[in-house]
Amino acid sequence: MANLALAGGTPLRDTLYPSWPQGGPEELAALERVLQSGNWSSSYGSEVRTFEESFAAYQDARQGICENSGEAALILAFKALGVSPGAEVIVPAYTFVASATAVVQMGAVPVFVDVDADTYCIAPDVVAAAIGPQTEAIMPVHFAGLPADMDPIMALAQRHGLAVLEDAAQAWGSRYRDRAVGAIGDAGGFSFQASKNLTAGEGGIIVTDDAEVAATCRSLADCGRAATAQRYSHALLGGNHRMTEFQGAILRAQLDRYPGQLELRTLNAAFLTEELRGLPGVEPLALPAGHSHSWHLFVMRVSLREFGDISKSTLVKALVAEGIPAAVGYSEAPYQQPVFEDASIVPSRHEACPIAERACESEAVWVRHPALLGSEEDARDVARAFAKVQAHYHEISTFE
Repeated sequence: MANLALAGGTPLRDTLYPSWPQGGPEELAALERVLQSGNWSSSYGSEVRTFEESFAAYQDARQGICENSGEAALILAFKALGVSPGAEVIVPAYTFVASATAVVQMGAVPVFVDVDADTYCIAPDVVAAAIGPQTEAIMPVHFAGLPADMDPIMALAQRHGLAVLEDAAQAWGSRYRDRAVGAIGDAGGFSFQASKNLTAGEGGIIVTDDAEVAATCRSLADCGRAATAQRYSHALLGGNHRMTEFQGAILRAQLDRYPGQLELRTLNAAFLTEELRGLPGVEPLALPAGHSHSWHLFVMRVSLREFGDISKSTLVKALVAEGIPAAVGYSEAPYQQPVFEDASIVPSRHEACPIAERACESEAVWVRHPALLGSEEDARDVARAFAKVQAHYHEISTFE
């Protein structure tokens, strides 16, 4: 009789993890407040501006400018930082494709470099080797909410006169040493898309300590208007990237409950890390001392040899069948995506990136953040599921 659910056995879990997104009376009241006000556009209301101020303060930044997506936040921030068309921007090779396409959409060229083997964040030593005469910016990505190693990146940027734009799309509340991420560099971009820990369905925000960069971002997001100009006076080549008041109101409610959710995720992530200790072939990504993680994802490096050399996709299918919200994650490095196949159409280049490619192909397994919003027993079930699959992988070798 089969033990693994994928082979016909009984699943480890018969209850679901907490659903996502989560909303409640606070969001309903916020939406009704906007509805009744008649100010549905952020051009006229105060919800988005209030959220901008609150979120910027939460991230230790002086300025916050909301956009209609996280990718728009990156594109407009690059423009405000003065990155030139045709310039090169150094980007990690283990990231969502929008990190790279944001570079392309503002006219620059992404240069993909490898990541650190322990954190899957951009590797500063590889960044140093990739800097060339066309380099104008570095984009560290705080992958899964784990801060990239910012001090050496900032030192490199200062030495070479480069801009630093943090892709903090998954890093709300993450801290590098004694600083919240986002405004450690010249600017940072966050996402509020539906899967994100802080969400309004869609949306994004730029944070920065530079008042001039902030004013330029605000103008670019509002059809090129200047703050003191007449409504139909347009100083810059901008577009409409504004967030609605409905989104701003939802985000205000979400931000109020976010610290409690972050604390719960952090406690359960620490518990799960201990539960996995000693299980062969499953190692959570490293969290350097003094840093804090927002836990958008709980990511593990897996040795498939300890699972009978089944494929990563089969391992994940087995975990999902047991009731775990697991995922294979990025299946290809960005430069392996079809959009970048023809450099004459979408320009890019890449260094050798064996760590990123290994993560995509066979190593990185994700568990999505709702698994950390339940009890310790819910978190323990993740470790139990890995152990169960490891003990009975022979039952699913035929699925290859």
